Amino acid sequence: NIFLGGVLFFGNGFLGKLFLLGVAFIGMIAFVWVNTGRGEELGIEHNLALYALPLSVGVFFIILIMQSVILAAVGIVTQSMSTISALIRIRLIYFVLCVVMAAPLMLIALLGYGGGYQIWMNVGLAAIAATLLLYAKESIELFISKKVSILHWILYLCTVEILPLSLLWQVAKSLR
Repeated sequence: NIFLGGVLFFGNGFLGKLFLLGVAFIGMIAFVWVNTGRGEELGIEHNLALYALPLSVGVFFIILIMQSVILAAVGIVTQSMSTISALIRIRLIYFVLCVVMAAPLMLIALLGYGGGYQIWMNVGLAAIAATLLLYAKESIELFISKKVSILHWILYLCTVEILPLSLLWQVAKSLR
């Protein structure tokens, strides 16, 4: 139940709809980024722009599934599914907050060129950084309230948040 209902967030009311909007924004940002020629900096050809949207959404879901499996395994092993579901709820809320704050700014920045658009990009990146800091603060508060050590919080960040991204980065580097 936690895996399907708590992690994938489909049909979770208003937050579920905003989650799907966030996934669409991720795909749209990737499409615009590659379509405007900015993908060539990383070796992505302009003619692959059509595949950027479904590929970025697919990669996002692969990362989400990897994180969900890890969280579900930790919840089962430690018999702390209530803590895991609270953590998943916090992750959902801060993902939605990040989407609402940063995605429109990033799209404005990607649709134009010049110094003015770079300011929008910097404001969008600042919004993402602020959201990540708020998420880190709230997740550490959750761990402290449940009497879990800071070492376990750091282990959580490394295993659930950073490991899937680093594995994806290694795969992307090997495909280039």
